[in-house]
Amino acid sequence: MLKLILIFLSGVAVGGFLGIVFMCCFISAGQADKKETE
Repeated sequence: MLKLILIFLSGVAVGGFLGIVFMCCFISAGQADKKETE
């Protein structure tokens, strides 16, 4: 049971980290597009 909890927590941590990185890349890309269009 503990192994399942650890795997679940590590999966959530990795997923959240990747989500944050993806959001940062998406926001920076959106800002770059705005600068180019202006």
